Amino acid sequence: MKILIVSVLASFFFCEASNSFNRVIELTDRFLEVKGDSQWLVMFYAPWCGHCRKMEPVFMQTAQSLANTPVRVGKLDCTRFTSVASELGIKGFPTVLFLKGDEVFTFSRDRTREELVDFARRLSGPPVKFIDSCTDMQVALQDEKLFFVYVGERKGDLWLAFETSAKHLQDHLMFFAIEMDCLKWHLKEAKSPAVAVFKEGGNIVMPPIGLDGGVNETVQQWILAEQFEDFVRITYGNLPLLLKTGKILVLVVVDEDKVGTLTHEMDTFKRDLEAVMRKNQEEFREKVQFGWLASPEIGNSIAITTLPLPCILAVNSSSYQYFLPEKESSILDQEEIVEFVRAILDFSLVPQGGRSYSTHFQRTVFEASVSLGQMWRGNPVLTSVLFGLPLGFLSLICYSIFCGDIMEARDDDEDQLIDDEFHEKKE
Repeated sequence: MKILIVSVLASFFFCEASNSFNRVIELTDRFLEVKGDSQWLVMFYAPWCGHCRKMEPVFMQTAQSLANTPVRVGKLDCTRFTSVASELGIKGFPTVLFLKGDEVFTFSRDRTREELVDFARRLSGPPVKFIDSCTDMQVALQDEKLFFVYVGERKGDLWLAFETSAKHLQDHLMFFAIEMDCLKWHLKEAKSPAVAVFKEGGNIVMPPIGLDGGVNETVQQWILAEQFEDFVRITYGNLPLLLKTGKILVLVVVDEDKVGTLTHEMDTFKRDLEAVMRKNQEEFREKVQFGWLASPEIGNSIAITTLPLPCILAVNSSSYQYFLPEKESSILDQEEIVEFVRAILDFSLVPQGGRSYSTHFQRTVFEASVSLGQMWRGNPVLTSVLFGLPLGFLSLICYSIFCGDIMEARDDDEDQLIDDEFHEKKE
């Protein structure tokens, strides 16, 4: 019996200690005094924020995943501690920051546990992680889906450019440095020093830098161009980074259901585009990034129209201009898709859209109308109240401003007419 009681108490204590250890710390205005003493992943929220409430369980899971790391996880109510929010420049909710020393990094990817954990894990270490043994390199090859590596002696312009790029992009990408001996079987054609990217079970070595190009700019632009897998799922979180690749984005626009699955037609269409990418990888790799949009709202916003599904949409990441096939996308075969991409690359197709003021205005109006339509379909009564009452008050104000003088003038005319009639009778 004593053994049972001791076991129960020990289990209870362990659970309590574990929960205490894994919990998200509720921070106060004293956070500004202690934030430099440790590494912090902090969610800044407001109690009335629906997105904050939705993110809270994800953030709790993130805290549990980071329990055995040097990263401390906390959250702060910006409506109570406004001085902290003002000091750190918090302008929207929820905002997630990683703080270490005087450095502050803002989380801008999708709000999932995996993305948050990877974000904290990358920033908790140095910008470039040094691999001292070939065994550690094998571990990195197994654990990391995509990473960049510098191979060779850590000195010279190439190393400095790689290190600078790592500092700028640490919150998005993983960077390693290692001696050539551990990678000679993987990078058979590379000469030390070299920069390479490992992704999807293979690797790509950065081409030699020409004499007319700056080393820093060339290395960073190459890293930005190669930072994604060959066929990537595009979301609001990674779209800003995709627009920095300088490539043509060739996307298949589909619509996932609530459980994240596609209809047979859309899945087949998506696989066809992926097959095109695999077969023509060498031809298109340097200039084209293939991917798929699970949220048609992104594609509709780019094209400023409601696209038919499934659909192929190509976007110039530099100018934000877009291209659509002349034929209906759903009836295109693989060869026609290849010809469509080639026509974009040789400037045979006329682009649409872009970033001009008129296009931006059209896009703003379109997105506003779409949002209003979604609100109406979701809750027509509330939408009527939200927009009906302000419009009613505005109408009354306009009426009093523009029609009040007319009524007063009419009254004056009537008074004058009565006075004239009175004088005529008197005479």
